[in-house]
Amino acid sequence: MGTPGSAELRGVLQDPTRFAELTRFFIEKSSQLHADEAGDPLFGEYLKAGLKLLVEENLALVFELTESPIETIFINSLLLTFVKNDPLALVVQHSVRNAPRQIESFRERRAQFKKFVSWYKTKHGSLEGAQHFLDGELARGKMETGEHHYLRRHLVLYEYLALENRFHLILQPGIPDVRVEGRAVRPDMLIWVPSDESVKIIVECDGFQYHSDKVVFIHDRKRDRALKTEGYDVLRYSGTEIYNDPIAASVDLAEYLWSLERKTDT
Repeated sequence: MGTPGSAELRGVLQDPTRFAELTRFFIEKSSQLHADEAGDPLFGEYLKAGLKLLVEENLALVFELTESPIETIFINSLLLTFVKNDPLALVVQHSVRNAPRQIESFRERRAQFKKFVSWYKTKHGSLEGAQHFLDGELARGKMETGEHHYLRRHLVLYEYLALENRFHLILQPGIPDVRVEGRAVRPDMLIWVPSDESVKIIVECDGFQYHSDKVVFIHDRKRDRALKTEGYDVLRYSGTEIYNDPIAASVDLAEYLWSLERKTDT
């Protein structure tokens, strides 16, 4: 079942150690390619460090939070597609009970952090030394350890790596305001962009039994309609198409996301 070599690929996509090795290989290739294009070897090293940080966090969350082998295969294939073609363009986030509120809170914190960045640049001329400044504030007791960790990570991801305009993927997001038959909706994935409130994409990975179960089929159609009423785009991928050719399924989703970027740029 599936294309030649698909069984081996599925095994790699579900194995934390083997998949980490594969992503490291593509990180090296992608970093070198982009460094060559930029004509700047230092840029390649900078990109490599950023990719390693982001991919390590992404992989840990995927293997911790995905609820089925099909989800693991699909999301890891999607991650690999982005590492190969569009580095630093996909950020995986942990599941929460209220994803819309999480997104709203992030945007509020982001606005506050931009004020700090503006103040720091006005005082120092650039962001150079900002991490040491935050370390000093922690040492003087001006902030808690958790806040310090968050601010340093935010500085790296959203100032140095500029991920504000990139796709963020929340696993198992709770959407309590969308209810079907009295229960809050909790889809497989929600994709959003911090700087663009119009991007609200739900992605569902249907199991193999999906089309043979009329009750599930009808229920999920109700979910889709309820989500669309609240402004979400809904994309569904069958377990069969993911299992047979995970790369094709992930490329299909990636190309849809990249098409949104192209529309934004025009």
